[in-house]
Amino acid sequence: MLLREVMSRYFPTIICCLAIISALLLTRETNSLQVIDGSVTVVQGGTAILPCQIIHTDDDLTQITWQRTTREKPHNDNFITVQPREGPRFVNGQDDRFKYIGNFNNKNGTLQLSSVALKDEGRYTCIFTLFPSGNQKTEIPLIVIGIEKTKTCI
Repeated sequence: MLLREVMSRYFPTIICCLAIISALLLTRETNSLQVIDGSVTVVQGGTAILPCQIIHTDDDLTQITWQRTTREKPHNDNFITVQPREGPRFVNGQDDRFKYIGNFNNKNGTLQLSSVALKDEGRYTCIFTLFPSGNQKTEIPLIVIGIEKTKTCI
């Protein structure tokens, strides 16, 4: 009897509180940490922008790492790291066609790749190392459209 009385008296309040909590959780989910990326298609010989930025986080960014799996390098390969003091640094060999055009303070790890070749086609992975939440990563597929050279007869 007491339980029925308590339930009938407080049930609307409990439902209202649950609805408010659910709404707050959904709002929090909408504003949660997000990595911005995208698939990139470029014509052979052109310039590709590999976008990568993280938003909706107050965590400290300690490093950005880029990995790739391409036609030329079929095994996952770290190739660039970016740190706040040192800036961008090539790992496993320099490739001057890559340029870091992001902004570390804005949590932007975007790369530019010039003189794109068919060998560059593949999957590029951008990894943000955040404290305290840990690593957040995204993959950017790069599709290279080849150009056939034809002979002209005179």
